[in-house]
Amino acid sequence: MAIPSDTAPDSEEPTLDDYERALQMYRASGDREGEAETLNKIGWVYCDLENPQQALNYFEQALTLGQAISDWDGEAKILKNIGTAYYHLGERSRAINYLEQALRHYQAVEARSREVAEIFDLIGFIYEFAGDERQAFEAYQQALTRYRALGDQRKEAYTLTDLGDVCDSLDEQAQALGYYQQALTLYRTLDDRFYTIDTCIKIGKIYRQLGKLDDAISYITPCAELEQQFINHDRGDAQVALAQWQRERDHDSTLLP
Repeated sequence: MAIPSDTAPDSEEPTLDDYERALQMYRASGDREGEAETLNKIGWVYCDLENPQQALNYFEQALTLGQAISDWDGEAKILKNIGTAYYHLGERSRAINYLEQALRHYQAVEARSREVAEIFDLIGFIYEFAGDERQAFEAYQQALTRYRALGDQRKEAYTLTDLGDVCDSLDEQAQALGYYQQALTLYRTLDDRFYTIDTCIKIGKIYRQLGKLDDAISYITPCAELEQQFINHDRGDAQVALAQWQRERDHDSTLLP
């Protein structure tokens, strides 16, 4: 049973009031599947409103219904949402626990790759944010494998960037460079200027750390020129980095015998 289209004639997305009315309709008709789905959607509205505690209230009601009607797939989605809510509440351990439960549910029903990829991606982000780079690396690798299988180049590029960031934090610069360079190729293919520039800066910074200023400058120069095309005032990050690294190279050259 879908939410009637006339409940939100002036908006593309149903409002919280629309969902609440639909929830009463589902309850009145005894449609527990529709009730669970709507509770889950209301929970997401509260997440968007940055009220994860209220979101949890609805997600947990949805989970109870999902378990009662043996909606295995719906239960997996709700477990993922509960994990997300706990992450926003700063409860990392509980977030990971619910996300791993969601993974087990998807795996039990021959998991759909996109949902599993997104869960691994979120687990990786939570571990990275908590400073547990090794666990983050493992989760991101799992996500990367699935995004590649799906042919989702944008998510693949984002995950390669995440892997590069983790390796950089672990002082594994050679590995970080490899991931960033793969990501850069994809960003250029996607004609994503923002992330192309951002990734060139990351690559340049690593070369600079390795004492290879010429390589750093060769990466950053075309990106600084690209950045200049759509920044009207002031200098962007690539232009600032280029100027700084050129000064450093000039200074180093004066110290040579």
